[in-house]
Amino acid sequence: MPETKKSNPAHERKVLRQPERAAYHFSESGLTGDFIASPNGRILACNPTYARMLGFPTRDDAIGSNFFELISDARRRESLMHLLQKRGRIENLETELRAKDGHLVYVIGNLISQNHVADQIGDVSGFLLDITDRKKLEEQLRQSQKMEAIGQLAGGVAHDFNNLLTGILGFGQLLQAKLKDNPALLKDVEMILELGERATDLTRQLLAFSRRQQLEPRAVNLNELIEKALKMLQRFIGENIKLTTRCAENIGTVLADPVQIHQVLMNLTVNARDAMPNGGRIAIETQNVVLDHSYVHSHAVSRPGPYVMISFSDTGCGMDADTLSHIFEPFFTTKETGKGTGLGLSTAYGIVRQSGGYIWAYSEVGKGTTFKIYLPEAQPSARQDTQVIEEQLAPRGTETILIVENEASILDLAQRMLETQGYKILAAHDTDEAAQIFKQNGEAAHLLLADVILPGCNAPALYDDLAAAQPKLKVLYMSGYTNFDIVERGILDELDPFVQKPFTMGALAWKIRETLDK
Repeated sequence: MPETKKSNPAHERKVLRQPERAAYHFSESGLTGDFIASPNGRILACNPTYARMLGFPTRDDAIGSNFFELISDARRRESLMHLLQKRGRIENLETELRAKDGHLVYVIGNLISQNHVADQIGDVSGFLLDITDRKKLEEQLRQSQKMEAIGQLAGGVAHDFNNLLTGILGFGQLLQAKLKDNPALLKDVEMILELGERATDLTRQLLAFSRRQQLEPRAVNLNELIEKALKMLQRFIGENIKLTTRCAENIGTVLADPVQIHQVLMNLTVNARDAMPNGGRIAIETQNVVLDHSYVHSHAVSRPGPYVMISFSDTGCGMDADTLSHIFEPFFTTKETGKGTGLGLSTAYGIVRQSGGYIWAYSEVGKGTTFKIYLPEAQPSARQDTQVIEEQLAPRGTETILIVENEASILDLAQRMLETQGYKILAAHDTDEAAQIFKQNGEAAHLLLADVILPGCNAPALYDDLAAAQPKLKVLYMSGYTNFDIVERGILDELDPFVQKPFTMGALAWKIRETLDK
């Protein structure tokens, strides 16, 4: 590293008075982050923009930090200091700085060595413009242009291949008609036609990817669609990941484009595979559900009614709350540069929303992820009337219920639902609070209603502790993960009382009553 003028504490104390006078002229609301630093990079004065730009709570917190140490690349830092030492100034410098909290900030800046002496750095004046958002937009543009180019290529290939398939399938059907009296050859031709149809499905997916095909919604049985997709999904994930399904009987029909829903399943599968580099499990389930007005109000869903749910769970690395809040944004990805486009989940979101449905994700670090897709049922059936009656005649009670749920909105929703049905509610956000409340009201509690996965420990462990003091206490577990997935992970037993999120008021009330009366 080039030599710099050695720091002299007395000198720095002396020059501090100069920057203090200069700082008076720093713009309090300027667009640039302005600073003055000692020859070795120690910040002597700065404006609020500089502090905010680089993650310091206040300007005073930034004073005393080292500007040069914020340059993330060591060789880049050495090179810049050498240029400043030789020239005395650097103009229109574009570089990246690592902010106090670790995130990267891209800047364009001017650095000036005051009272410059040959081969020595004096006190440094700096003026930095944050271009992080611009850099992100540039990267998104590059990604978009790349995807557009790939889409044009895929669309062209699909178009030409479809022409070939038209001939293959057409002549195959003519041959099929001529071989009705030759069963052996007819079987071979039928196999050719089946493979041709599968190739046609592939070209439709390419056209959908390139956005050259409009949605073609039709009545779809999701169980059948999932069954047909299994072989292809298994090829995506490899042998070290186990794929299981649990599809409800008498599933409702949805109005959707099967090719697009197939694309959603593939995108979720690829996402799950990348979250499990050392192997794991994927579980796909289907279920008929009814989203009632109380659930719609708390989840900002525009329309209540009957839906068919697809639950897609993996045992991967999971996500924290901040990551989870961005996963459906275009170009957002947690993968390394070049490893992913950030369009997989945003595409899935777009397809589901365009189909009139909704998609939500539940995840915790180290505990996997569950996506839930709700597609509106196309053909109302008798079961809806039954469920509406269940909502209207939901059983009431007077018992005391301890609810433990770390998600504040869900805790509030469950409390309001059950208070409406006459129950007395004790509410806790975590296991410590639950233990404290139970210590004060344990004898009054009749039932523990708890999210399966809680901060600190799982709900079964909490129940064991509370039941040791109150043997008559009953329990009902709830989770955004499915019962099948929770059992597969070994957290619950298959016979443990369980209610699936999202739940309607009627479904929760019936399950509460069933558990209390058992």
